[in-house]
Amino acid sequence: MIQRVMLNKAAAFKLLFLLLVATLQLDAGTGQNPDIKMGFTAVDIHGNPVHVPGKGKTLLLFFNPGNTYEKMIVFYTQALHNKFKEQGFQVIGIARGEESRLKSFAQKSATQFPFVLDKDSRIQELFGVAECCGATIIIDHDGNTRQSFKNLLDEGNLRQLVEKEVSGKITYDFNRLPQQVFITGKKVPDIPLEDAGTGETCSFEDIAIDNLVVTFFSSLCGICKTGKRLRTIADVERDLKAGRKDDVTFLLVFMGPFDKEDILEYGKKLPMPYDTYITKYLFSEEEKYITDKDLKTDPLTILLDKEKKIVFMEEAGISEENLSTRLLEFISRR
Repeated sequence: MIQRVMLNKAAAFKLLFLLLVATLQLDAGTGQNPDIKMGFTAVDIHGNPVHVPGKGKTLLLFFNPGNTYEKMIVFYTQALHNKFKEQGFQVIGIARGEESRLKSFAQKSATQFPFVLDKDSRIQELFGVAECCGATIIIDHDGNTRQSFKNLLDEGNLRQLVEKEVSGKITYDFNRLPQQVFITGKKVPDIPLEDAGTGETCSFEDIAIDNLVVTFFSSLCGICKTGKRLRTIADVERDLKAGRKDDVTFLLVFMGPFDKEDILEYGKKLPMPYDTYITKYLFSEEEKYITDKDLKTDPLTILLDKEKKIVFMEEAGISEENLSTRLLEFISRR
């Protein structure tokens, strides 16, 4: 009897183990040895199956959907997904935290690759990923770990890593100045905007205002978070009204991954007296950020005329005091 019970327990343990492997298809190993095949099968937040390895290289991004910086990196990866998907490249976001937060981010970011909620941390444990820090891992179609970083790489390193792995060469150097999408004297790009209050979508062309001051906020912007840029804009607006010039409208455009909840939290700390919009389209046709590396993490203020041409754009590195003076002088002359 004792022997039969022991056998039953052993059989039950074996069955449980087989079920576990069948659920995730986890192969033994740490992910550090390229000779060890790695892979899993899971279900994304929409109930669709996700397989690793895939047909080509797979980028695994382990991230926290409650972390603004990590959301920015994941959001940026959409450009890499678009660029290389025809070559079998796939991206999978693997998140910890609350499912509702992950679904909200996936919906609002409009990313086109799957997200998996690693509820019991089994995928993280498979690849040796710590709860705190995220990870960037590339797996090839045979299940070999090509690259493994125990953190989320920044945009420049991530792009170069993916380009080298997928195409074998790096086509873009983040140390050089990217192409500017905003050019003085040219029409502002037809960037889709979402009203942060109503959720309605529009573009700058739909805003029938002769003089439109637009300030783009970045989620990584220290000047934005301290309220310096808001105070600068408020000072310009006050001085314009004092000079009885009231044909100027001010807009704040929050660059993704800001969403409505983020802006509400933002508004609890800082005054938000202006019309606010959200844009998720930060890239030019070459899939580069709309501004250079400095402006990418700082606010950018431009002035549009009635034809939506950019008639004024702040210079990189300008102080808030000088921006206020120059913008006020420029508008007053119009």
